[in-house]
Amino acid sequence: MDRRRGARILTTLAVTLVLADCGSSPAPTQRATSHLLLDAASAVRGLALTVGADEDALPALRAAITNVHHLVATLRVHVTTVALPSLPTLLLSTPPPLVVTSVAPSPTIVQQADVTSWPYAPAELTVTVNLGSTSGLVLSTAVLRDLMTGRISVWDAAPIAHLNPSRALPPIPVSVAPLARGGARAVWLAQSLGIVPSDFHARTTSTCAQTVGCMQFLINATAPNAVSILDPTATARLPQEAAYPLRTSATALVTPAPLDPRRAIAALLVARELVSEGTEPPPERTDELQRLDRELAGLEASLP
Repeated sequence: MDRRRGARILTTLAVTLVLADCGSSPAPTQRATSHLLLDAASAVRGLALTVGADEDALPALRAAITNVHHLVATLRVHVTTVALPSLPTLLLSTPPPLVVTSVAPSPTIVQQADVTSWPYAPAELTVTVNLGSTSGLVLSTAVLRDLMTGRISVWDAAPIAHLNPSRALPPIPVSVAPLARGGARAVWLAQSLGIVPSDFHARTTSTCAQTVGCMQFLINATAPNAVSILDPTATARLPQEAAYPLRTSATALVTPAPLDPRRAIAALLVARELVSEGTEPPPERTDELQRLDRELAGLEASLP
C-alpha cells in the first residue's frame, strides 16, 4: 500500500498491532518505540509548529510532514522558505523550532547556534574538468579556492603542476560552468573552501561540456573526468571514497526549547521522519533514530 510505504513512522505501531492480533507479544524494542511515538503524538495534538527550510529541502520536508500527519493529524505545521545563504543568520538569531537545510551548516554555526543536528541525506560534490586527453587530475581545496576566486587562471599554473607532476597540463584558460550564487552547489562549495559565493570570480561558460579547460560541479554524480581532491592527510580522494573532502548532508536542526518541550517534541517527530526516510547508510540511520528516540523520551519525561 502506498500510504503504509510512505509512512515509515507508523511501521513500529503497525508491527505491534499485527503481533497483538496474532496472539503474540511485540518485541520490547518495538513496544517501547510504539509507546514513545504514541505519547509524543498525544503531547503535540493541536500544536502549531513553524519550520524554516531552503527550497531544495522542501520536497523531503513536505513528505515528512505528510507522514507525521498519519500519526497526529491535528499537528499544524507552517513552513517558511528561507534562502540557503540566509540560514546561518537565521540559526544565529531567532530560529524556529525546526530548520531543515539541504546543505549542512558549518560545525561552528551549529555550535554557536546551540542546535541539535540530525543529518538525513548525505551528498558529494563531484568536480569534473575537461582537459582533453589529460585525466586523473588532482587538486587540493586551496588550489580549488584559487581557481574559483580567479587567482589561478590557467591549467598549467605552478600550484596545479606541483600536484600533478606526471601529467602534461595544457596552457589553456580556466573556465567554470555557471553556479547560481544562492544555490546549493555554490553555497556548499564556498563553505567547503572557506569563502562566500560572492568571492567566485572565475570566468564562466554556458557550454562547459564542449569547452576544453572548463570545470563543473555535480551533485552525487559519477564521471570519467572526476577530479581527486586531497584530504587532510594529503591523500588524493575520489568521490565515494570515505575521506573525500567535498561532502555534506541535508540536515534537520532542532532548537532547544526548555520552556516549550511540546514544540521540541513536534520538531523531533518531523526530524525523525526525515531520518527514517533518508538515504543515510543503515548503521548511521539506526544510530540517528536511536538518538532521536532518547531525545523524545527525555522531553516526554519533562512534561507535567
